[in-house]
Amino acid sequence: MLISHDDIPQVSQDFMNHTHSEEVTLINALFTEILAYEKNQNTTDTIDTMYQAWIEHTIEHFTTEEVEMMEAVFPAYPIHKEAHDTALKQMYEVFNAWKETREIKVLKTYLIEVVPQWFMAHVSTMDAMTANYIGGSITPSGAGMTRF
Repeated sequence: MLISHDDIPQVSQDFMNHTHSEEVTLINALFTEILAYEKNQNTTDTIDTMYQAWIEHTIEHFTTEEVEMMEAVFPAYPIHKEAHDTALKQMYEVFNAWKETREIKVLKTYLIEVVPQWFMAHVSTMDAMTANYIGGSITPSGAGMTRF
């Protein structure tokens, strides 16, 4: 397991916590399949299908947050949106590299070295601030953000 559900930072909006939990389930399942692939226990098709499902969930995840930010007129929306766009771009780049080379190390390294660190930092900073703003816990002047 890459990310324990118990370690996911909780934010003040339940819909975000639920989505983050789903995201972690997909990430962990994909990692399990990568390990199985290394032992010749599944195929590239299995990994492709799971990675694509992860991308689709992430797009829905980010879109839902972005709609909430726009509806709340969240001042740091452009910074948060940029972080989402950058993360999605990297997800696609890694997936395309995998499909081109079929080098499992590409996926494994990304999932071990990049995804957990980015996810935990993003949730505990940007998503926490966003959730607090949407919930009315902070004012526009307190909504400055660091990039993660």
